[in-house]
Amino acid sequence: MSKIIVDFNQDPCVFLIKTFRNVNLQAGLCKRNNDIKGFEDHCKILIALANKAKEFNFNIWVNENGQTGHDYKKDYKVTPDELHDYKHHISSIKADIERDIMNSMFLTKQETNN
Repeated sequence: MSKIIVDFNQDPCVFLIKTFRNVNLQAGLCKRNNDIKGFEDHCKILIALANKAKEFNFNIWVNENGQTGHDYKKDYKVTPDELHDYKHHISSIKADIERDIMNSMFLTKQETNN
């Protein structure tokens, strides 16, 4: 589903999306520069913005590739539809959690066998 392109100043939800993307960019820069405190601070802002999006009845997130996805019907720029697949994003997170649990169980089992 392609997004309707609008000026970000005309829609508070689109403005929130732009803000989220800018903060995500800053978080990525902090991460690349090993600025852990800056990265954590920006992640807290991303969480607050994601919670604000829920108040407007849409979701916004950072995909595994570091790019922003959202399920709002409008945007201020053209982006690939696959970035905005919320169900896929949630499935990926669940798969990562399950893999981490399995790895943790496997490592714990190996430790008790030694």
